[in-house]
Amino acid sequence: HPGNRPLRNGAADYAGGIECLRPFISEDRMEKMEAVLGSRSGRARFIIEDPINPSNAWACLRTLDSFGVQYVDVIANPVNYREGDENPRYRKMRTAMGTQKWLDMSQHVSTADCVAPLKEAGWTILATDLSPGAVPLHEVDFSQLGKFAVVMGNEERGISEEMRELADQCVYLPMRGFAQSFSLSVGCAAIASHLNTCGALGVTGWSTLDYALARDLTTYSLLIPLWPVYLLLIIGFLLTALV
Repeated sequence: HPGNRPLRNGAADYAGGIECLRPFISEDRMEKMEAVLGSRSGRARFIIEDPINPSNAWACLRTLDSFGVQYVDVIANPVNYREGDENPRYRKMRTAMGTQKWLDMSQHVSTADCVAPLKEAGWTILATDLSPGAVPLHEVDFSQLGKFAVVMGNEERGISEEMRELADQCVYLPMRGFAQSFSLSVGCAAIASHLNTCGALGVTGWSTLDYALARDLTTYSLLIPLWPVYLLLIIGFLLTALV
């Protein structure tokens, strides 16, 4: 989250954070991180509106990470996801959201809270829906679009009426069977695969996602034993104090 980025003189100091953590990471791991972030997409993002099943949301996050999508927005209706461990739906969704530590996740309390800032920032909203006026996904000319967000609706009801009104275009995946829609996770995977195949995801490059690398380095650093480092720092502090 942007609010968690390291700051220097009021500006994000990604390079400083990376250099600070680099000694604790192996070269192979560092190369892997740079390679992954080098193929990340800053042009496309996905919005998951009011998901019911946390497992489906978790599966979507794994899929999007695999296709290089960096940004994901989750709209969690406060009525259905009121905070508190006594609410099993909130607890399960919180666990699912915390699974994908490699993505930039944003949570919103309402559809307008999510969509309005994106549209102001120039994002085109493509909502998956079967309403009149919706077009097959393969008919969308992504070469004419700039940044775009794909909205995945609720597993039972699809997208909300509010989302339908706010979307710039409704799209759907053509099907040849009796079923009218895919499951949330399968639909997400099919759309991400299509976007990847037609080159719509684009590549941002990790140089513009330095904060993501700094965050990933921090996450990975927490997985390795750092007690020797802390011990040396404590000893150094004590020696300085004695002098």
